[in-house]
Amino acid sequence: MRRTHPAGVVLFLVSLLALLPTSADAQVVGSSLVGDVKDQQSAVVPGATVTLTDTATEAQRVATTDATGSYRFIALAPGIYTLKVELQGFRTEGRERVEIKVDTAGRLDTVVLTVGRIEEVVNVQASAVRNTTDGTLGQTIGAQQITALPLEARNPIALMSLQPGAVFLPTGDPRSGAVPRTGN
Repeated sequence: MRRTHPAGVVLFLVSLLALLPTSADAQVVGSSLVGDVKDQQSAVVPGATVTLTDTATEAQRVATTDATGSYRFIALAPGIYTLKVELQGFRTEGRERVEIKVDTAGRLDTVVLTVGRIEEVVNVQASAVRNTTDGTLGQTIGAQQITALPLEARNPIALMSLQPGAVFLPTGDPRSGAVPRTGN
């Protein structure tokens, strides 16, 4: 009778585990924007065309609301956007100055479509986008803010300490430009 070596059994089991299918959650790099479209009676509006336009580049992304009246844009670059919602038989509804921040999941307030001619357009200025999906914090610091800030040597690492919840701990690493403090 032949005995099986314990190391051989372990190796066999590990190789079987390696062959099992694995699943990985899809990860989205960048920012995203979600929202809902409803009518005046708060009923969901499926099939509406939602167009998101980057005001700096004029690049457009188009989505269609699903059966629950929801739309979703993923992998967005930070910036200022214009949102337009259209559906035959309703007035076109728009949101201007929709700010998408760095690597955040934003949610836009519900867009309400009113019955009307398709030629009618309703624009709302400066819509607020809120991150209600996770606990990340962040902000975009523009060139005008950088030049106005009293930053020593315009060190980009020091800019990170301006983010909500961020703490800058100097390491003395010459690449970061930080000099460790002494206890004197």
